[in-house]
Amino acid sequence: MCSSDLGQPFVPENITGAGGIIAPRMVAKAPADGYTLLFCGVDTLVTNPYTVKDLGYDPQKDFDLISMIYKEGSLAVVVHPSVPAKTLPELLALAKKEPGKLSYGTTSVNFIILFGQWLNKLAGTEMLAVAYKAPAQQFQDVLDGRINMIISSPPTVDALMKAGKLRVLAVDGSKRFPLWPDVPNISETFPGFRLSGTGLLAAPRGTPEPVIRAANSAMNRILTDKSYQQALLQMGFTVDDAGTPESMRAHLKDRDEAWQKVFAGLGVKPE
Repeated sequence: MCSSDLGQPFVPENITGAGGIIAPRMVAKAPADGYTLLFCGVDTLVTNPYTVKDLGYDPQKDFDLISMIYKEGSLAVVVHPSVPAKTLPELLALAKKEPGKLSYGTTSVNFIILFGQWLNKLAGTEMLAVAYKAPAQQFQDVLDGRINMIISSPPTVDALMKAGKLRVLAVDGSKRFPLWPDVPNISETFPGFRLSGTGLLAAPRGTPEPVIRAANSAMNRILTDKSYQQALLQMGFTVDDAGTPESMRAHLKDRDEAWQKVFAGLGVKPE
């Protein structure tokens, strides 16, 4: 969405810290006049209540949904070429044969940490997580063969895959990533597997309906533009259209049910 669509200037304000919960706290308390909006993900509206005791906001009650920004931001399972596995089932078979020998890198991003843990849980494997403060060091180590694999977004590994320096075994998502049509989804091995993120535009609860409709319409014009969709793909994101507040609520309900299984299966409790 841009100023020309609605005749209003937009001023992005990047608010970080506290695991990403400061921004939604501020927006939840902002006047519901349409002048304060929130760009957020599944963590803000779905997973945070499972990991944080005192969020300072209610994901169900404090926001009105406006539109999708992107429907899926996929993650890929990527291995060093020295790993003798050409598919995800082959990798998991190798991991079962040699418990604790295969290692994968993680950063502080909760999605990636939980992704690896859940994959281990479903497969009954013991692949070893190696924590990194910086993604750059993780990439250097997998390229040098010090760790066997990483879990990363398609754009970060695309050139390395094409150069033969890394091998992509599978991608998360409800359907195959459009730029990699030959790479299977993880759900083709584990039906229902989908931890990919979603980007949403929201507003404080009680924002006037005409404002919600106008913002949704503006986003829909942008998201159905082929050049914009292509730009999203280059960043690893896919989108259909802006959706509606109702369809987004249904989408978040589906995501919540999926994540409930993950947190229950891994025994994760709010802290």
